[in-house]
Amino acid sequence: MTNLMWYRDYVQAEGGIATMDALNAAFELKGVDRNGMTRTDRDYLQRLIEVEEPMGVETSASAIGECVETLEESIEPFLLKQGFINRTPRGRIATDKGKVILTEVAA
Repeated sequence: MTNLMWYRDYVQAEGGIATMDALNAAFELKGVDRNGMTRTDRDYLQRLIEVEEPMGVETSASAIGECVETLEESIEPFLLKQGFINRTPRGRIATDKGKVILTEVAA
């Protein structure tokens, strides 16, 4: 919901007409890619891919400079819902889908 309200504010500041061009410009300005991931989402996913084994939440949070609560409440829910990461008993892992998406974004 936060991104939607931010977009509304952006549109109002740019003249009040909501268009697809305005949406793309607003999210580009904010760093949201076409998959809905923010810079922090991409950093987190990249760390999981680099490690190549399950990573604990405390280690993950430290690696991207976020607190555990932010990771669990703001970052992970979207990535889990999209199927980009999984939680395992040993820690978090990047899924094959997450690896492909991050590779596409980097290209």
